Amino acid sequence: MILDLQNAVNEAPTPFDGIRWIDFDISNEEVIFDDINVNPPKCFIGDVPLEKVIGFKSNYGGSWRENLFNLNRIDRSLRDLVKNPHYYTQPLNIREPSEFSFDECNGDYFVNCGKHRTTIARYFAHFNPKLFDEVPKLKSVYITHHNVDYLATQRLKEIRRQICQKRFSHLRLNVELGRYSHTCFRASIYNNATNRFLHFARSELHVLLRLLERDNVFSRLIGTSHERALKRGVWS
Repeated sequence: MILDLQNAVNEAPTPFDGIRWIDFDISNEEVIFDDINVNPPKCFIGDVPLEKVIGFKSNYGGSWRENLFNLNRIDRSLRDLVKNPHYYTQPLNIREPSEFSFDECNGDYFVNCGKHRTTIARYFAHFNPKLFDEVPKLKSVYITHHNVDYLATQRLKEIRRQICQKRFSHLRLNVELGRYSHTCFRASIYNNATNRFLHFARSELHVLLRLLERDNVFSRLIGTSHERALKRGVWS
């Protein structure tokens, strides 16, 4: 059993060493629709495939290797591994998010609580594959599943494609995804020439997309006295 993970990584680097963790709030450009009354997130106890862990819920941009060597208190967590390596191979039976938890969106997992143990589990499984299932998992941890608004996500991708056209070179798209609240989403079109914004809510993305698809209409509207013709948009 390989327990000195830092030494093992130095001697045999892993394929995921340099992969940086992604901030939950900006990953995948997906639009979350978690409405506590209509479409609430689902919380449950389940298994997390380690290869599907791609980030952290709050802003953190370190890589897997940086986590293993540089996280605060990682040395203590590595000592705990030596004392009880089977902690990572058996069901953890977590009952509260504050114990060990993840946020899941569209099959990707983000650490909410437990980045030290997640980092150690990934490397421990890599160097000791026979101790784990064919797909190494953290078993029986707390998971919050977030709902994706696939229609809004598709519209946003199309808007990004449209805005790249040369005729819209004077425009820039800024998107606030607002994963933590369905009310926080906002798409804003910025006009470089006039230094002004036009804002759209998630429910208004179809309006923005329709304007972009009309030949030259949007480029004529923006920066002219016809701005107010956009009934749902508000310039600031």
